[in-house]
Amino acid sequence: MSVKDWNSIKEVFTLCELWHAYGGDFKWPQVDEAFIKNDSISFEEKKCLISLLLLFKQNVSFVNELNLNEKLVSLKANVNAPHLVKSEDDCMIWSVTQNGCPSRNGKIFMFFNLSNEKKEFSLELKKLFCHKKDLLYVKDLWNDKDLFPVSQSNFFCQEIEAHCCRVILFK
Repeated sequence: MSVKDWNSIKEVFTLCELWHAYGGDFKWPQVDEAFIKNDSISFEEKKCLISLLLLFKQNVSFVNELNLNEKLVSLKANVNAPHLVKSEDDCMIWSVTQNGCPSRNGKIFMFFNLSNEKKEFSLELKKLFCHKKDLLYVKDLWNDKDLFPVSQSNFFCQEIEAHCCRVILFK
């Protein structure tokens, strides 16, 4: 699939939403690497597509210029099948667990704002976690930055700009 602009990136998201339950080894959607050199696609839009490709275990070795950190690149090899948590109003939240025990290795949530305006995302953590400890360690994987700890009994909220994503590890 050739990615030329933001609308074609949104088409890839639509395909993933429609087909993720049937995906098997998740070797799709195949996206050619020409988009990385495309100046009409912003850096943040490229990050959205790269995150989605990692989620579906696609090859992203061609994106060295985006300075992917090791933790983010390891997603491709070290996560289980993706789960669509929420999809509404051009907002998508996908989750994956890292291989092994989710309470020890963590759970990753990818927040995608596919709209043309800033959006508020919210996750009710008590429905998604059952750890014995109350506080969850939170890390932004794209920025390789530790965030604030959050209680499982709270909501995790993020405001995300248009055409942007956040990849957050909770553990």
